[in-house]
Amino acid sequence: MDEWIERLEALTSNVLNELDKMEAQDFEYYVNQRQSLIDEMKKISIDSSQKEVYSDRVKKLLSYDEQILNQMHLKLLEAKQGLNKLRTAKTQRNVYESNYSSESFFFDRKK
Repeated sequence: MDEWIERLEALTSNVLNELDKMEAQDFEYYVNQRQSLIDEMKKISIDSSQKEVYSDRVKKLLSYDEQILNQMHLKLLEAKQGLNKLRTAKTQRNVYESNYSSESFFFDRKK
């Protein structure tokens, strides 16, 4: 169990150190790795006395979740804003292009 918690602590520490630089793919990698470690830890049976030993370490790891989730939320908002800009630009381009009909005729008059 020590090995799995140490791995989880190292993963979390790395994420916290790089939190401001992380992109969506980095967060996806972190979540997948973390879930993999947690799944492995669930396979190990431990008694209540061992749970007490590990509970402080696990609580400390869980205390970082809010900070990580806040950064993930900020990245999500940035992505939504980017998509909204793209949609707005597409709509404006479509409106601009639709103002000109290909079947229009223009007549010049001589004075």
